[in-house]
Amino acid sequence: MNVKSFLLAFLLALLLSLTSTLLLTSSALCQTDSVNVSSPASIEMAGISFGAGRFEEATQLYEAARAAGLDSAGLHYNLGNTYYRTSKVGKAIASYRRALVRNPNNSDALHNLELARTQTTDDVSQFESEPEETFSP
Repeated sequence: MNVKSFLLAFLLALLLSLTSTLLLTSSALCQTDSVNVSSPASIEMAGISFGAGRFEEATQLYEAARAAGLDSAGLHYNLGNTYYRTSKVGKAIASYRRALVRNPNNSDALHNLELARTQTTDDVSQFESEPEETFSP
């Protein structure tokens, strides 16, 4: 076997190995029903889903984490982003507000809240004066 044939065989074997690894990883990520949502890995999986454009899946994972008792500014900020990407602007606004209740210095949440507000078609100013405890879990 010459060097060229050896390299070609090696690259083919490497490509097959990477393909099977990606397929296994992909199928594991899609099995969200059995995920332990209280683990940091599930939050990481939601981030991966978001990054892959699977916004509904990410929303479900973040909501499951929230239902399991996880509560942080970052969780609500990320949840707001998933709602915004799925055109659920009202829920996005509520999530960004929850993030800001937990961390008033979160400039990203404030920016995204302002952006989401520009997407509303109804006058929501009457609701802006609601007490912040309305936005607790």
